[in-house]
Amino acid sequence: MQHISRDAGRQDAHAQNLQESAQSISHGLNRFLKLRSSAGRLLTFDTPAGLLPSYAKGAVGSAPGRLRKITASKLQTLAGLRLLLLDKSRKEPRTLLITKDYRRGRRTWMVYSPSLPEALSVTLRSPSSRWLLLSGVLPILLGLLALTGCDDAYSVDIRYPLRTDWMIEKPPTLQPTRYNPPGVFPLYVLDHPDTTLFGPDRDWLIQERDEKKNIFDPRELQQETKELISLSLRELSGRPRHPKVDLFGSKYDELNAKLETQLKLDRKTLAEGAKLYRRHCLHCHGVAGDGKGPTGPWVNPPPRDYRQGIFKFTSSSQGQGERKPRRDDLQRVLLNGIEGTSMPSFHLLKSEEIEALVSYVIHLSIRGQAEYVTMIDLFKEEKGLASPTGQKIYERVRENAELIANQWLKAQESEIKPVKIPEYKSEDERLESAARGFRIFSIKEQGGCIQCHLNMGRDAQFFYDAWGSVVRPRNLYLNQFRGGRRPIDIYWRIHAGINGTGMPALITSDADLQQKEDWIWDLVNFVQFAPYPDKRRAIQEKLDKLQENMKPEQRVKLPLD
Repeated sequence: MQHISRDAGRQDAHAQNLQESAQSISHGLNRFLKLRSSAGRLLTFDTPAGLLPSYAKGAVGSAPGRLRKITASKLQTLAGLRLLLLDKSRKEPRTLLITKDYRRGRRTWMVYSPSLPEALSVTLRSPSSRWLLLSGVLPILLGLLALTGCDDAYSVDIRYPLRTDWMIEKPPTLQPTRYNPPGVFPLYVLDHPDTTLFGPDRDWLIQERDEKKNIFDPRELQQETKELISLSLRELSGRPRHPKVDLFGSKYDELNAKLETQLKLDRKTLAEGAKLYRRHCLHCHGVAGDGKGPTGPWVNPPPRDYRQGIFKFTSSSQGQGERKPRRDDLQRVLLNGIEGTSMPSFHLLKSEEIEALVSYVIHLSIRGQAEYVTMIDLFKEEKGLASPTGQKIYERVRENAELIANQWLKAQESEIKPVKIPEYKSEDERLESAARGFRIFSIKEQGGCIQCHLNMGRDAQFFYDAWGSVVRPRNLYLNQFRGGRRPIDIYWRIHAGINGTGMPALITSDADLQQKEDWIWDLVNFVQFAPYPDKRRAIQEKLDKLQENMKPEQRVKLPLD
């Protein structure tokens, strides 16, 4: 019983993600629920209460009523009908498939379309004559075709759920021994009924929570506190149907104007982004951008949780604690996807749609981080871990949002730019650079990368990242480059590190850049060549020449297999 009560809030949030996915069709069908003609009601649509994928077999529901005065041959013709239509907004063909289903003496048509997240059950009811087939059914079939272009916006009743899942202020220091089991995020094992689910790692997480005070449960906040946070966030960010970023008050007018012009967080763009996010992203990233949509727990690595304001693959030059991505960084991820993950490419979307999605992700992140920082501070005060400030909650939310918004604005003007991009006359020169790069990779006093990427990452140990997920340093022989495989993409990651993962920056000052930029390019060449066995052998040959006058203890050897 104790587990049930503690987990109720999280179940509610997860249920809202599921329900929102299911409502993505029922909202569009409201206007079609009762179609009438002079002969009475013709069609009844049943929308499911649960969530089923578009390829689900069998009836989602069955509508009452009987088919009369339609011959079996005509029914067969209609039931096997596959109609091709052209979506005017996208200028591309789509298919609507209608099949029949005999169940309990009823004949129900099942309608499938790529734009519909569930199958629809449709029953024709009591037509009075055969001519009604032409005068009534065909116009309604045309109405069904229009469903593929129906409103994709959220229902006005949907709100961003207040956070109920475990929060961490910094990555747990204890080292995990395994990946989390499918369907369960690592921190969720803290109140999971199966205490053996995560082995000894569960006990270590409990120790991290109780002794180190590094894991927080927002469900323990006072109810009044949670209600005030929710209201303050709604004033800041609106609802999914009408998203906004609005720091209310005349002193924020200039900041609000910059957010609209420089970050493109105007309400029109955000509303369009919300529709696209709901269609393409919600099932993994969730309504609030928590990375805990219906499919989120089942993929590894898990979908990004935007609410801490941390993004891995960035080109901005801010410090790791405050660094935000540039809009170009988010666009690049959307266009290219992320190798080795479930994040696909959305290259087929129009450029303005990509822009709208980027704006909406920024909106979710500003809202989520303001919630996160405010909750952490209030939790510490309520538990006696910090002195109360007496500041009103709405003021906290607003000030946190102001700080976060300014970090986003600063990021847009702080691109990391190489001082000099080397030009190699031949591949032989690049191989020599890669050989130097492997020495930098191996020597602790230089790059020291091998301390985490043991055996080129193949024997790397598990760690917790900033989101509490279990991760491992990259296996460099896999030929997977999650943040992009261009030289400049790898340059940015080596230069600035990878946010939230524990991978440090090689460059921490301008003086560092003057001294170590050549190191970065050597490392870039090594990382690009490392996945290929023939290149590894060539690098080792260059290493042998480079190290021939060195003492044995100073030499390094590249694993070839």
